[in-house]
Amino acid sequence: MNISGWSLNLKALKQQRNYSFCLNIFLSFVVLLCLLIFVRISSNHTTVVVPANFTSEVTIHNNGVDEAYLLQWSEFIVSLKLNVTPDSIIPQSNNMLKYVSSSSYAGLKKHLAQEASRIQADEISSVFHPRITKSVSVEELKARVEGMLKVYIGENLHQSSNVIYELDFEFFNGRLLLKSFREITNDA
Repeated sequence: MNISGWSLNLKALKQQRNYSFCLNIFLSFVVLLCLLIFVRISSNHTTVVVPANFTSEVTIHNNGVDEAYLLQWSEFIVSLKLNVTPDSIIPQSNNMLKYVSSSSYAGLKKHLAQEASRIQADEISSVFHPRITKSVSVEELKARVEGMLKVYIGENLHQSSNVIYELDFEFFNGRLLLKSFREITNDA
């Protein structure tokens, strides 16, 4: 009886070991799955921001921005470029250069310096009133801003015209950087 008791105990221990082994494998799988989910969630970070001069909340993801951010940022850049006076052109140009892509920096810096010299020499002021801002492509980070541009020489209105500007951006290190700023003509 002693041998049969040991045999039964040994059989029960083996069965218990097998259940324990299966449970450990299952729990290891669950831990790995939880770890994988945690890494996936932590790498997909979203930040919701409402800057002081923006009119609605915007979302910045690891790989891009939402449409609201693109549109409001486009209006901000257009305002920096087009709402200028002889006294404000230099600080606004320097401020705008902070938001320019490194691939476009040299060309835009040269263009802004030439524009600043002309604006100061001829005492030109301009003001832009945006009417329509729309995204051309949120995925490609392109937007169009349409509005009324008024150009003054001295105190006299020199020109008032409806204009459309297309802005092209790149997303780098959580920042939207300007790649190109161009006027769209009627024949485009």
